[in-house]
Amino acid sequence: MGQEGLFDLSPSQEIVWVHESLSPGSRAYNFTAFVVVRGDLDANAVREALGRVLDHHDGLRLELADTADGRPAQRVRARCEPRFRSLDISGEADVDAAFDAVVRAEATTSFDTYEAPLVRWCLVRTGEREHRLIHVEHHLIHDGRSFLILVGDLFRAYRALVAGEPVELPDTVSYTEHLRRVAAVPPGDRAESLAFWHRELEDATFEATLPGLARPGVVRRNHGAQHRQRFAPEVADRIRARSVASGHTVYTTMLGLFAELVRRHCGQDDLIVGTAVGNRYDEINTSVGMFVNTIPLRLRLSGEASVDDMLSDVTETLIRAIPHQDVPIQQLTRAIGRHTSGVENPLFNIAFSGVDDGVPDVRVPGLDVVLSEGHNFGTTRFDLDLVLIPDARRVVGPRVGPAALDLHWDYDADLFTEETVRMLADRLAALVEAYLDAPETAPVASLAAAPTPVASLAAAPAPAASLAPDDGAGEARHPVVSGVLLPPGRDPEAVAVVSGALTLTYRDLDARVQRVATALTAAGVAPGQPVAVLLPRGLDVVVTLLACARVGAVYCPMSPADPAERLHLLLDRLRPALVVTDAATAGRLPAVPAPSRCSTAAGGRPPGRRRPSTGSPTSSTPPAPPGCRSRWRWARPRCPTWSGRSSTGTP
Repeated sequence: MGQEGLFDLSPSQEIVWVHESLSPGSRAYNFTAFVVVRGDLDANAVREALGRVLDHHDGLRLELADTADGRPAQRVRARCEPRFRSLDISGEADVDAAFDAVVRAEATTSFDTYEAPLVRWCLVRTGEREHRLIHVEHHLIHDGRSFLILVGDLFRAYRALVAGEPVELPDTVSYTEHLRRVAAVPPGDRAESLAFWHRELEDATFEATLPGLARPGVVRRNHGAQHRQRFAPEVADRIRARSVASGHTVYTTMLGLFAELVRRHCGQDDLIVGTAVGNRYDEINTSVGMFVNTIPLRLRLSGEASVDDMLSDVTETLIRAIPHQDVPIQQLTRAIGRHTSGVENPLFNIAFSGVDDGVPDVRVPGLDVVLSEGHNFGTTRFDLDLVLIPDARRVVGPRVGPAALDLHWDYDADLFTEETVRMLADRLAALVEAYLDAPETAPVASLAAAPTPVASLAAAPAPAASLAPDDGAGEARHPVVSGVLLPPGRDPEAVAVVSGALTLTYRDLDARVQRVATALTAAGVAPGQPVAVLLPRGLDVVVTLLACARVGAVYCPMSPADPAERLHLLLDRLRPALVVTDAATAGRLPAVPAPSRCSTAAGGRPPGRRRPSTGSPTSSTPPAPPGCRSRWRWARPRCPTWSGRSSTGTP
């Protein structure tokens, strides 16, 4: 405590304050949730209960204060009235639309951090016996566990008030006591943990970029959006069962599969993914305030590893890191010599966290209470920031029935389009399904990352007699067998290609094309991305060209006769998502360089526009931006069936 009545910010609060100072007016640290209450609700009792909760938790009454030396400080107000208002929209023609507008207005209104409380509520009547309580609070006083504690205490107090009983809330350690303990920690007390992080992060790459998916040259403005993904209860149950049987948690399973998806798209086998940790000791498990810390997890991945080994490695990484979670991220950043000129996190740009705290089991007679939390209205702190909720039954009271699993994708809306994020979410869902169906010994690379069929990426094989229908415009369309053009009236068993002594029917050719197309999508190739093809002339070239067309990728042929230096230059200029080769030509490629530190991705294309199908990395290809090095990855390790023979193999 510096001046009389003033407390220093905790390390967790300090990082929030720094970001707020660098980006004034930002709402990136506003947390928004709402509680749906069905039944006969006493609005006056709700307001009174909120006041009791504010009285009980001094962490909710904190506000920033000016100091003589300009350092950030805070104080606790002895008494705060709840910031509470109510309104009735039950008469609106579209109640849900009207409520969405109210939520957005509440969520996007900034707080004056120098005036407590840094939390507000709006009770909205949406029906005869339905209310929705909007809750918005600032991260200076909030973390996920604290929110759930607050909700539990709110309904405990409400239940007592409507019953005419004394309000008795669970004993807790005050947040100011926690601040005193933090201030008393000797500077050298974290030396062992800092040494661990030095070793763990040595020679790490601190950024994962997604070539072909992210817009180039984006300046961070904290403009975000959110995509909410739900895994159905039957899928969620399988994830839980498989995780338990394999000795993993649902969180580490989903983190590992998400990391594998990122690996396929960015071409890095060594990733840093941030994750939020509770950072609580036993005495403060029921305290309300900002305790959470964020730590970097270094995940070393390999497509050749078995699924079980990959997830075990992810689990082991987390287990090693947890004992060192108390090192503030800003102290860790300084200790390893990382710096940033703005609000960007210099340790990672992708985060994946899990909500492992259950909703309090508080029974309120006559009321059904359901939470909807973590709503994002136009802000973000990372390129991708995922939050996993393993049990989607967010009810206050006993949880019954099947439980879905929710995954919230917050993303930089300047960097990614909504279509791109939905595609990534769909690919993760497909990867999860493939994991659930695969044996533990299956190589990670064998898991398909795209559902089959996916109309926008690859066409599934069709029955032999299936012909494309007329489009109704009076112009006959050529029959198509799974995307390979078949001349009118031609039998699918007719000869399509003759290559030396080898003859393929249209059906055979289609099978080969589909095989390679599936491998391309499994490797993470997206529509519009360039695919470099280094193959000798022959059937493999034709098959790969058709496969690229099928998935919407840009086919970019390269000559195996070119010197290695020229191949290196062409790849550096082209920056492909993938290189397709065979055993004979693989040795012609140069060693893969380290991933670049800046995005070299091509911008996304609006739906409906024609995508390029071929490209040529010639000497006229524009050079790479200064300071950028290329990134590419091999196709063969991701497609084991190609190893040791031609890339297309035999059908």
